[in-house]
Amino acid sequence: MEATSSKRPRQTKSSARRRKPRSPSPPSRSPSPPSRSPTPPADPSHFGVVCLGPVQQGKLESFLKRGHAIQKFAHVPTLKELHVYNQVKTLFRNIGWHGLLRVHELSYKVPTAEFLSSVYLDHGILYFRLMNQDYEISLDQINAIVGAPTENTFGPTDPIQGYYDMTWWTQLTQLHPYVSSAAKASSLIHPVIKVAHRIIASLVAPREERSTISALELKILYAMTHPENNLIPHYGRFLCHKLIRLSASRSGKIVCGGIVSMLAKSAHIRAPYPGPHQPLPGEPYLTTAILESMRLFRSAGDGTHHWTVGQNHDPKLLITPENKGILDFRNPIHMTDWQIIPYIFPHSYSTEVDEQSEENEEEGDDDEGEEEPRHASPAGGGSSSRFAAPPPYHQQYMDEFQSIHTRLDTYQQDITSLTQNFSTFTTQYARDQERQRKHEDFWAWTRNPSYYPPPPPPF
Repeated sequence: MEATSSKRPRQTKSSARRRKPRSPSPPSRSPSPPSRSPTPPADPSHFGVVCLGPVQQGKLESFLKRGHAIQKFAHVPTLKELHVYNQVKTLFRNIGWHGLLRVHELSYKVPTAEFLSSVYLDHGILYFRLMNQDYEISLDQINAIVGAPTENTFGPTDPIQGYYDMTWWTQLTQLHPYVSSAAKASSLIHPVIKVAHRIIASLVAPREERSTISALELKILYAMTHPENNLIPHYGRFLCHKLIRLSASRSGKIVCGGIVSMLAKSAHIRAPYPGPHQPLPGEPYLTTAILESMRLFRSAGDGTHHWTVGQNHDPKLLITPENKGILDFRNPIHMTDWQIIPYIFPHSYSTEVDEQSEENEEEGDDDEGEEEPRHASPAGGGSSSRFAAPPPYHQQYMDEFQSIHTRLDTYQQDITSLTQNFSTFTTQYARDQERQRKHEDFWAWTRNPSYYPPPPPPF
Protein backbone atom coordinates (compact mmCIF):
# COMPACT_ATOMS: atom_id res chain seq x y z
CA MET A 1 0.00 0.00 0.00
CA GLU A 2 2.79 2.40 0.88
CA ALA A 3 4.67 1.58 -2.27
CA THR A 4 1.61 2.21 -4.28
CA SER A 5 0.88 5.53 -2.59
CA SER A 6 4.47 6.71 -2.97
CA LYS A 7 4.32 6.53 -6.76
CA ARG A 8 4.20 9.84 -8.58
CA PRO A 9 2.58 10.37 -11.96
CA ARG A 10 5.04 10.43 -14.82
CA GLN A 11 5.57 13.79 -16.42
CA THR A 12 5.03 13.57 -20.16
CA LYS A 13 6.67 15.81 -22.68
CA SER A 14 3.36 17.41 -23.56
CA SER A 15 2.62 18.32 -19.95
CA ALA A 16 6.12 19.66 -19.50
CA ARG A 17 5.69 21.71 -22.59
CA ARG A 18 2.43 23.11 -21.24
CA ARG A 19 3.95 23.95 -17.88
CA LYS A 20 6.96 25.64 -19.37
CA PRO A 21 6.82 29.34 -18.49
CA ARG A 22 6.16 31.57 -21.46
CA SER A 23 8.18 34.60 -22.19
CA PRO A 24 6.23 37.85 -22.02
CA SER A 25 4.66 38.78 -25.39
CA PRO A 26 5.90 41.93 -27.05
CA PRO A 27 3.61 44.96 -27.03
CA SER A 28 0.97 44.84 -29.76
CA ARG A 29 1.43 47.12 -32.71
CA SER A 30 -1.33 49.08 -34.36
CA PRO A 31 -2.17 47.61 -37.77
CA SER A 32 -0.53 49.53 -40.53
CA PRO A 33 -2.84 50.87 -43.25
CA PRO A 34 -2.80 48.95 -46.54
CA SER A 35 -0.29 50.34 -48.92
CA ARG A 36 -1.92 52.06 -51.89
CA SER A 37 -0.41 51.49 -55.24
CA PRO A 38 0.42 54.76 -56.90
CA THR A 39 -1.86 55.87 -59.72
CA PRO A 40 -0.29 54.82 -62.97
CA PRO A 41 0.87 57.68 -65.14
CA ALA A 42 -1.23 58.62 -68.12
CA ASP A 43 -0.11 57.22 -71.44
CA PRO A 44 0.46 60.04 -73.95
CA SER A 45 -1.36 57.98 -76.57
CA HIS A 46 -4.46 57.93 -74.33
CA PHE A 47 -4.82 61.74 -74.33
CA GLY A 48 -4.58 62.00 -70.53
CA VAL A 49 -6.91 59.10 -69.69
CA VAL A 50 -5.62 56.94 -66.82
CA CYS A 51 -6.65 53.29 -67.21
CA LEU A 52 -7.24 51.12 -64.14
CA GLY A 53 -6.23 47.88 -65.75
CA PRO A 54 -5.28 46.12 -68.96
CA VAL A 55 -8.92 45.40 -69.83
CA GLN A 56 -9.91 49.05 -69.81
CA GLN A 57 -6.70 49.98 -71.58
CA GLY A 58 -7.41 47.57 -74.41
CA LYS A 59 -10.97 48.77 -74.81
CA LEU A 60 -9.91 52.42 -74.65
CA GLU A 61 -7.33 51.97 -77.38
CA SER A 62 -9.91 50.18 -79.52
CA PHE A 63 -12.50 52.94 -79.11
CA LEU A 64 -9.93 55.65 -79.85
CA LYS A 65 -8.97 53.94 -83.11
CA ARG A 66 -12.58 53.70 -84.29
CA GLY A 67 -14.34 56.53 -86.05
CA HIS A 68 -16.47 58.97 -84.08
CA ALA A 69 -19.37 61.01 -85.44
CA ILE A 70 -21.31 63.79 -83.79
CA GLN A 71 -24.64 62.75 -82.31
CA LYS A 72 -27.65 64.54 -83.78
CA PHE A 73 -30.59 65.78 -81.74
CA ALA A 74 -34.11 66.80 -82.68
CA HIS A 75 -34.47 70.24 -84.26
CA VAL A 76 -37.78 71.92 -83.49
CA PRO A 77 -37.61 74.54 -86.32
CA THR A 78 -37.08 71.72 -88.82
CA LEU A 79 -40.04 69.78 -87.45
CA LYS A 80 -42.21 72.86 -87.82
CA GLU A 81 -40.95 73.45 -91.35
CA LEU A 82 -41.91 69.88 -92.26
CA HIS A 83 -45.40 70.36 -90.71
CA VAL A 84 -44.87 67.41 -88.34
CA TYR A 85 -43.90 69.11 -85.06
CA ASN A 86 -47.27 68.82 -83.32
CA GLN A 87 -47.67 65.19 -84.35
CA VAL A 88 -44.12 64.20 -83.33
CA LYS A 89 -44.51 66.00 -80.02
CA THR A 90 -47.78 64.14 -79.42
CA LEU A 91 -46.09 60.78 -79.98
CA PHE A 92 -43.25 61.58 -77.56
CA ARG A 93 -45.63 63.06 -74.99
CA ASN A 94 -47.72 59.87 -75.07
CA ILE A 95 -44.81 58.03 -73.43
CA GLY A 96 -43.47 60.97 -71.41
CA TRP A 97 -40.37 61.45 -73.55
CA HIS A 98 -41.19 64.90 -74.98
CA GLY A 99 -38.25 66.35 -73.02
CA LEU A 100 -35.93 64.67 -75.54
CA LEU A 101 -37.10 67.10 -78.21
CA ARG A 102 -35.43 69.97 -76.29
CA VAL A 103 -32.16 68.23 -75.36
CA HIS A 104 -28.95 68.92 -77.29
CA GLU A 105 -25.27 68.47 -76.44
CA LEU A 106 -21.95 68.41 -78.26
CA SER A 107 -19.91 65.23 -78.72
CA TYR A 108 -16.29 64.66 -77.60
CA LYS A 109 -14.15 61.78 -78.78
CA VAL A 110 -11.79 61.06 -75.84
CA PRO A 111 -14.36 61.32 -72.99
CA THR A 112 -16.75 59.15 -74.98
CA ALA A 113 -14.05 56.50 -75.44
CA GLU A 114 -13.22 56.65 -71.71
CA PHE A 115 -16.90 56.26 -70.85
CA LEU A 116 -17.45 53.24 -73.12
CA SER A 117 -14.24 51.54 -71.97
CA SER A 118 -15.35 51.58 -68.32
CA VAL A 119 -19.16 51.48 -68.31
CA TYR A 120 -21.10 48.59 -66.78
CA LEU A 121 -24.56 48.09 -65.30
CA ASP A 122 -25.24 46.40 -61.96
CA HIS A 123 -28.62 46.19 -60.17
CA GLY A 124 -30.04 49.27 -61.83
CA ILE A 125 -26.91 51.40 -61.33
CA LEU A 126 -24.72 52.55 -64.22
CA TYR A 127 -21.02 52.78 -63.30
CA PHE A 128 -18.45 54.54 -65.48
CA ARG A 129 -15.37 56.75 -65.50
CA LEU A 130 -15.06 60.29 -66.83
CA MET A 131 -12.12 62.67 -66.57
CA ASN A 132 -10.23 59.98 -64.58
CA GLN A 133 -12.91 59.84 -61.88
CA ASP A 134 -15.45 57.16 -60.96
CA TYR A 135 -19.16 57.96 -61.20
CA GLU A 136 -22.46 56.16 -60.82
CA ILE A 137 -26.05 57.01 -61.67
CA SER A 138 -29.28 55.06 -61.33
CA LEU A 139 -31.61 54.37 -64.24
CA ASP A 140 -34.37 56.42 -62.61
CA GLN A 141 -31.97 59.37 -62.28
CA ILE A 142 -31.30 59.13 -66.02
CA ASN A 143 -35.04 59.43 -66.57
CA ALA A 144 -35.09 62.51 -64.35
CA ILE A 145 -32.56 64.23 -66.62
CA VAL A 146 -35.04 64.27 -69.52
CA GLY A 147 -38.19 64.32 -67.41
CA ALA A 148 -39.26 60.79 -68.36
CA PRO A 149 -41.57 58.82 -66.03
CA THR A 150 -40.31 55.96 -63.88
CA GLU A 151 -43.52 54.35 -62.59
CA ASN A 152 -45.47 51.64 -64.44
CA THR A 153 -42.87 51.33 -67.19
CA PHE A 154 -41.48 48.42 -69.18
CA GLY A 155 -37.96 47.60 -70.31
CA PRO A 156 -36.43 46.39 -73.57
CA THR A 157 -36.82 42.71 -72.68
CA ASP A 158 -40.30 42.93 -71.13
CA PRO A 159 -43.14 41.48 -73.23
CA ILE A 160 -46.17 43.58 -74.18
CA GLN A 161 -49.53 41.88 -74.03
CA GLY A 162 -51.22 41.86 -77.43
CA TYR A 163 -48.18 43.19 -79.29
CA TYR A 164 -46.82 41.35 -82.31
CA ASP A 165 -44.00 42.96 -84.24
CA MET A 166 -45.06 41.30 -87.51
CA THR A 167 -48.62 42.66 -87.28
CA TRP A 168 -47.44 46.14 -86.32
CA TRP A 169 -44.83 46.18 -89.09
CA THR A 170 -47.49 45.26 -91.66
CA GLN A 171 -49.75 48.06 -90.42
CA LEU A 172 -46.95 50.56 -90.92
CA THR A 173 -45.52 49.36 -94.22
CA GLN A 174 -47.97 46.87 -95.80
CA LEU A 175 -45.04 44.43 -95.86
CA HIS A 176 -44.48 41.06 -94.21
CA PRO A 177 -42.82 39.31 -92.56
CA TYR A 178 -40.77 41.43 -90.15
CA VAL A 179 -37.08 40.55 -89.90
CA SER A 180 -35.12 43.09 -87.84
CA SER A 181 -31.89 42.69 -89.81
CA ALA A 182 -33.67 43.26 -93.13
CA ALA A 183 -36.43 45.71 -92.10
CA LYS A 184 -35.62 48.92 -93.96
CA ALA A 185 -36.61 52.22 -92.39
CA SER A 186 -37.35 53.49 -95.90
CA SER A 187 -40.33 51.11 -95.93
CA LEU A 188 -42.08 53.37 -93.41
CA ILE A 189 -44.66 55.46 -95.27
CA HIS A 190 -46.15 58.04 -92.90
CA PRO A 191 -43.85 61.11 -92.64
CA VAL A 192 -44.50 61.50 -88.90
CA ILE A 193 -43.44 57.90 -88.24
CA LYS A 194 -40.37 58.39 -90.44
CA VAL A 195 -39.19 61.43 -88.47
CA ALA A 196 -40.06 59.92 -85.07
CA HIS A 197 -38.00 56.85 -85.91
CA ARG A 198 -34.98 58.96 -86.87
CA ILE A 199 -35.12 60.73 -83.52
CA ILE A 200 -35.45 57.44 -81.64
CA ALA A 201 -32.56 55.91 -83.58
CA SER A 202 -30.39 58.90 -82.67
CA LEU A 203 -31.28 59.49 -79.00
CA VAL A 204 -32.47 56.16 -77.62
CA ALA A 205 -30.47 53.64 -79.62
CA PRO A 206 -27.63 55.84 -80.93
CA ARG A 207 -26.04 54.42 -84.04
CA GLU A 208 -24.73 55.80 -87.29
CA GLU A 209 -26.51 53.32 -89.55
CA ARG A 210 -30.21 54.18 -89.38
CA SER A 211 -31.33 52.45 -92.58
CA THR A 212 -32.90 49.57 -90.63
CA ILE A 213 -35.46 49.62 -87.84
CA SER A 214 -34.71 47.39 -84.86
CA ALA A 215 -37.22 45.43 -82.79
CA LEU A 216 -36.77 47.84 -79.85
CA GLU A 217 -37.42 50.88 -82.03
CA LEU A 218 -40.52 49.21 -83.47
CA LYS A 219 -41.77 48.50 -79.93
CA ILE A 220 -41.27 52.14 -78.91
CA LEU A 221 -43.23 53.33 -81.95
CA TYR A 222 -46.05 50.98 -80.97
CA ALA A 223 -46.16 52.42 -77.44
CA MET A 224 -46.21 55.95 -78.86
CA THR A 225 -49.22 55.25 -81.07
CA HIS A 226 -51.24 53.29 -78.48
CA PRO A 227 -51.49 55.63 -75.47
CA GLU A 228 -54.77 54.06 -74.36
CA ASN A 229 -52.83 50.90 -73.43
CA ASN A 230 -50.69 52.82 -70.90
CA LEU A 231 -47.46 51.52 -72.42
CA ILE A 232 -44.60 53.61 -71.01
CA PRO A 233 -41.08 52.50 -71.97
CA HIS A 234 -38.40 53.23 -69.37
CA TYR A 235 -35.96 55.58 -71.10
CA GLY A 236 -33.01 54.77 -68.82
CA ARG A 237 -33.39 51.02 -69.29
CA PHE A 238 -33.65 51.29 -73.07
CA LEU A 239 -30.70 53.70 -73.28
CA CYS A 240 -28.39 51.70 -71.01
CA HIS A 241 -29.33 48.49 -72.80
CA LYS A 242 -27.91 50.03 -75.96
CA LEU A 243 -24.88 51.61 -74.25
CA ILE A 244 -23.82 48.30 -72.69
CA ARG A 245 -24.09 46.56 -76.05
CA LEU A 246 -22.15 49.39 -77.66
CA SER A 247 -19.37 49.07 -75.08
CA ALA A 248 -18.90 45.44 -76.12
CA SER A 249 -18.89 46.14 -79.86
CA ARG A 250 -15.70 46.02 -81.89
CA SER A 251 -16.56 47.81 -85.10
CA GLY A 252 -18.59 50.71 -86.43
CA LYS A 253 -18.61 54.41 -85.72
CA ILE A 254 -19.32 55.78 -82.24
CA VAL A 255 -22.23 58.23 -82.21
CA CYS A 256 -23.24 58.44 -78.53
CA GLY A 257 -21.06 61.41 -77.54
CA GLY A 258 -24.04 63.71 -76.98
CA ILE A 259 -25.61 61.29 -74.49
CA VAL A 260 -22.29 61.03 -72.62
CA SER A 261 -22.15 64.83 -72.43
CA MET A 262 -25.73 64.92 -71.15
CA LEU A 263 -24.89 62.46 -68.36
CA ALA A 264 -21.65 64.25 -67.45
CA LYS A 265 -23.34 67.65 -67.09
CA SER A 266 -26.35 66.37 -65.16
CA ALA A 267 -26.97 67.41 -61.56
CA HIS A 268 -26.28 63.84 -60.39
CA ILE A 269 -22.77 63.71 -61.91
CA ARG A 270 -21.34 67.23 -62.33
CA ALA A 271 -18.12 66.02 -63.90
CA PRO A 272 -15.42 68.59 -64.82
CA TYR A 273 -16.48 68.24 -68.42
CA PRO A 274 -15.20 68.47 -71.15
CA GLY A 275 -11.84 69.71 -69.90
CA PRO A 276 -9.23 70.33 -72.59
CA HIS A 277 -11.03 68.26 -75.23
CA GLN A 278 -12.48 69.79 -78.38
CA PRO A 279 -15.93 68.88 -79.74
CA LEU A 280 -16.34 66.82 -82.86
CA PRO A 281 -17.07 68.81 -86.01
CA GLY A 282 -20.43 68.59 -87.71
CA GLU A 283 -24.09 69.51 -87.38
CA PRO A 284 -25.54 68.47 -83.98
CA TYR A 285 -29.17 68.68 -85.16
CA LEU A 286 -31.43 66.71 -87.46
CA THR A 287 -31.95 69.70 -89.72
CA THR A 288 -33.85 69.78 -92.99
CA ALA A 289 -30.61 69.31 -94.93
CA ILE A 290 -29.60 66.32 -92.78
CA LEU A 291 -32.98 64.62 -93.13
CA GLU A 292 -32.97 65.28 -96.86
CA SER A 293 -29.50 63.75 -97.12
CA MET A 294 -31.01 60.65 -95.49
CA ARG A 295 -33.41 60.62 -98.46
CA LEU A 296 -36.55 61.01 -96.40
CA PHE A 297 -37.83 63.65 -98.84
CA ARG A 298 -36.85 66.20 -101.44
CA SER A 299 -37.37 69.82 -100.57
CA ALA A 300 -38.64 72.68 -102.66
CA GLY A 301 -38.02 76.30 -101.85
CA ASP A 302 -41.72 77.11 -101.42
CA GLY A 303 -42.36 74.87 -98.40
CA THR A 304 -43.26 71.84 -100.50
CA HIS A 305 -41.72 68.47 -99.67
CA HIS A 306 -41.78 65.35 -101.82
CA TRP A 307 -41.61 62.49 -99.30
CA THR A 308 -40.06 59.25 -100.47
CA VAL A 309 -41.79 55.88 -100.30
CA GLY A 310 -40.20 52.45 -100.59
CA GLN A 311 -36.67 51.14 -100.59
CA ASN A 312 -35.94 52.93 -103.88
CA HIS A 313 -36.67 56.27 -102.16
CA ASP A 314 -39.20 57.26 -104.82
CA PRO A 315 -40.84 60.62 -104.05
CA LYS A 316 -44.53 59.73 -104.20
CA LEU A 317 -46.10 61.83 -101.44
CA LEU A 318 -46.49 65.57 -101.88
CA ILE A 319 -46.92 67.61 -98.68
CA THR A 320 -47.55 71.35 -98.96
CA PRO A 321 -48.72 74.05 -96.54
CA GLU A 322 -52.18 73.66 -98.08
CA ASN A 323 -52.63 69.90 -97.64
CA LYS A 324 -50.56 69.34 -94.47
CA GLY A 325 -53.77 68.35 -92.69
CA ILE A 326 -53.52 64.85 -94.13
CA LEU A 327 -50.75 64.19 -91.58
CA ASP A 328 -53.07 64.77 -88.61
CA PHE A 329 -53.87 61.85 -86.33
CA ARG A 330 -57.29 60.33 -85.88
CA ASN A 331 -58.98 59.92 -82.52
CA PRO A 332 -57.93 57.50 -81.12
CA ILE A 333 -54.44 57.66 -82.57
CA HIS A 334 -54.12 53.95 -83.33
CA MET A 335 -56.97 54.32 -85.87
CA THR A 336 -54.74 56.53 -88.04
CA ASP A 337 -54.02 55.22 -91.52
CA TRP A 338 -50.24 54.87 -91.27
CA GLN A 339 -50.00 53.97 -94.95
CA ILE A 340 -52.04 57.00 -96.17
CA ILE A 341 -52.69 55.03 -99.34
CA PRO A 342 -55.21 57.51 -100.86
CA TYR A 343 -52.51 60.18 -101.00
CA ILE A 344 -49.69 58.04 -102.42
CA PHE A 345 -49.24 58.47 -106.16
CA PRO A 346 -48.48 55.31 -108.14
CA HIS A 347 -45.63 56.92 -110.08
CA SER A 348 -42.53 58.63 -108.80
CA TYR A 349 -42.30 62.39 -109.08
CA SER A 350 -38.71 62.05 -110.22
CA THR A 351 -39.79 60.33 -113.46
CA GLU A 352 -42.13 63.15 -114.39
CA VAL A 353 -39.59 65.75 -113.36
CA ASP A 354 -36.97 64.13 -115.59
CA GLU A 355 -39.42 64.12 -118.49
CA GLN A 356 -40.28 67.75 -117.83
CA SER A 357 -36.58 68.62 -117.65
CA GLU A 358 -36.00 67.00 -121.03
CA GLU A 359 -38.86 69.01 -122.52
CA ASN A 360 -37.44 72.19 -121.03
CA GLU A 361 -34.02 71.39 -122.45
CA GLU A 362 -35.50 70.86 -125.93
CA GLU A 363 -37.37 74.14 -125.69
CA GLY A 364 -34.30 75.82 -124.28
CA ASP A 365 -32.24 74.93 -127.35
CA ASP A 366 -34.49 77.17 -129.45
CA ASP A 367 -34.76 80.03 -126.95
CA GLU A 368 -31.25 79.90 -125.53
CA GLY A 369 -30.24 83.13 -123.87
CA GLU A 370 -33.67 84.79 -124.09
CA GLU A 371 -34.84 84.26 -120.50
CA GLU A 372 -33.56 83.03 -117.16
CA PRO A 373 -34.07 79.39 -116.11
CA ARG A 374 -37.48 78.72 -114.59
CA HIS A 375 -36.11 76.67 -111.69
CA ALA A 376 -33.34 78.99 -110.53
CA SER A 377 -32.74 78.97 -106.79
CA PRO A 378 -34.38 81.93 -105.05
CA ALA A 379 -32.21 84.60 -103.54
CA GLY A 380 -31.51 84.72 -99.83
CA GLY A 381 -30.14 81.23 -99.26
CA GLY A 382 -32.94 79.20 -100.83
CA SER A 383 -32.80 75.49 -101.31
CA SER A 384 -30.31 74.17 -103.81
CA SER A 385 -32.62 71.29 -104.75
CA ARG A 386 -33.83 70.92 -108.30
CA PHE A 387 -37.35 71.39 -106.90
CA ALA A 388 -36.55 74.99 -105.92
CA ALA A 389 -39.62 76.27 -107.79
CA PRO A 390 -43.05 74.60 -107.94
CA PRO A 391 -43.06 72.05 -110.77
CA PRO A 392 -45.60 72.54 -113.59
CA TYR A 393 -47.71 69.60 -112.39
CA HIS A 394 -47.97 71.07 -108.89
CA GLN A 395 -51.46 72.53 -109.36
CA GLN A 396 -52.74 69.34 -110.98
CA TYR A 397 -51.64 67.27 -107.99
CA MET A 398 -53.01 69.82 -105.56
CA ASP A 399 -56.42 69.68 -107.24
CA GLU A 400 -56.37 65.90 -107.07
CA PHE A 401 -55.35 66.00 -103.40
CA GLN A 402 -58.22 68.35 -102.63
CA SER A 403 -60.67 66.11 -104.45
CA ILE A 404 -59.49 63.02 -102.54
CA HIS A 405 -59.60 64.88 -99.23
CA THR A 406 -63.16 66.05 -99.92
CA ARG A 407 -64.28 62.52 -100.75
CA LEU A 408 -62.69 61.18 -97.57
CA ASP A 409 -64.55 63.75 -95.47
CA THR A 410 -67.80 62.73 -97.16
CA TYR A 411 -67.12 59.05 -96.52
CA GLN A 412 -66.35 59.73 -92.86
CA GLN A 413 -69.65 61.59 -92.47
CA ASP A 414 -71.48 58.70 -94.13
CA ILE A 415 -69.80 56.22 -91.80
CA THR A 416 -70.84 58.28 -88.77
CA SER A 417 -74.43 58.44 -90.00
CA LEU A 418 -74.55 54.71 -90.75
CA THR A 419 -73.15 53.92 -87.32
CA GLN A 420 -75.88 55.96 -85.65
CA ASN A 421 -78.57 54.32 -87.79
CA PHE A 422 -77.20 50.88 -86.98
CA SER A 423 -77.38 51.64 -83.26
CA THR A 424 -80.98 52.83 -83.62
CA PHE A 425 -82.02 49.77 -85.60
CA THR A 426 -80.35 47.45 -83.10
CA THR A 427 -82.27 49.02 -80.22
CA GLN A 428 -85.55 48.87 -82.14
CA TYR A 429 -84.95 45.22 -83.03
CA ALA A 430 -84.33 44.34 -79.38
CA ARG A 431 -87.56 46.04 -78.36
CA ASP A 432 -89.54 44.19 -81.05
CA GLN A 433 -88.09 40.89 -79.91
CA GLU A 434 -89.07 41.62 -76.32
CA ARG A 435 -92.60 42.59 -77.37
CA GLN A 436 -92.95 39.37 -79.37
CA ARG A 437 -91.74 37.30 -76.43
CA LYS A 438 -94.26 38.90 -74.07
CA HIS A 439 -97.04 38.28 -76.59
CA GLU A 440 -96.17 34.59 -76.86
CA ASP A 441 -95.92 34.24 -73.08
CA PHE A 442 -99.38 35.81 -72.65
CA TRP A 443 -101.07 33.37 -75.04
CA ALA A 444 -99.26 30.45 -73.43
CA TRP A 445 -100.59 31.55 -70.03
CA THR A 446 -104.19 31.86 -71.29
CA ARG A 447 -104.04 28.25 -72.49
CA ASN A 448 -102.36 26.99 -69.31
CA PRO A 449 -102.77 29.21 -66.22
CA SER A 450 -100.12 27.20 -64.37
CA TYR A 451 -97.54 28.19 -66.99
CA TYR A 452 -94.84 30.50 -65.61
CA PRO A 453 -92.99 32.50 -68.29
CA PRO A 454 -89.18 32.29 -68.35
CA PRO A 455 -87.10 35.35 -67.47
CA PRO A 456 -86.29 37.69 -70.37
CA PRO A 457 -82.95 37.16 -72.09
CA PRO A 458 -80.17 39.60 -71.20
CA PHE A 459 -79.47 42.39 -73.65
